[in-house]
Amino acid sequence: QLSSSIILIRLSLQKRGRKMVQWSQAELDVIQGKWAALDPEKFGGKALARMFVVYPWTKRYFGKFGGRFKASDPVVMEHGAKVMGKMQVAAKDPEKIKEIFEYLSKRHSDTIHVDPENFKLLGSCMLVEMAMTKGDWSPEIEAINRKFVDVSIAALSRKYH
Repeated sequence: QLSSSIILIRLSLQKRGRKMVQWSQAELDVIQGKWAALDPEKFGGKALARMFVVYPWTKRYFGKFGGRFKASDPVVMEHGAKVMGKMQVAAKDPEKIKEIFEYLSKRHSDTIHVDPENFKLLGSCMLVEMAMTKGDWSPEIEAINRKFVDVSIAALSRKYH
């Protein structure tokens, strides 16, 4: 189901001059509130560490970590903070998600050569961490945050052929 929603979001991204997705004010309030409340270094480190445990093959993209893949490892926290920082920027203005992820999409596609399926894996880990740490996590709150993560993944995957 996640893959089909990503495909639909990707198709909507390809339509130039149109909004990528519609956001209600209630959705914006939830997204902005939940993502702004996260500590980028701590939360990002936990989400990355979860991905490394649940999906161990993703470690191959992080050789510079020198075998350190725990949430408390400085390299994991630092990279997690970068990822979360960008997600928080996107959460502040979801209407500009394409522009926010433009550079990273090109870099991950052309330079780093990350399989975009890995974005989905990290996105899932982010949602699990949020559910575990952010109190109110009703199905509606999860759906809103999943939509935001899916749209972010679609934007990050734009430059792939």
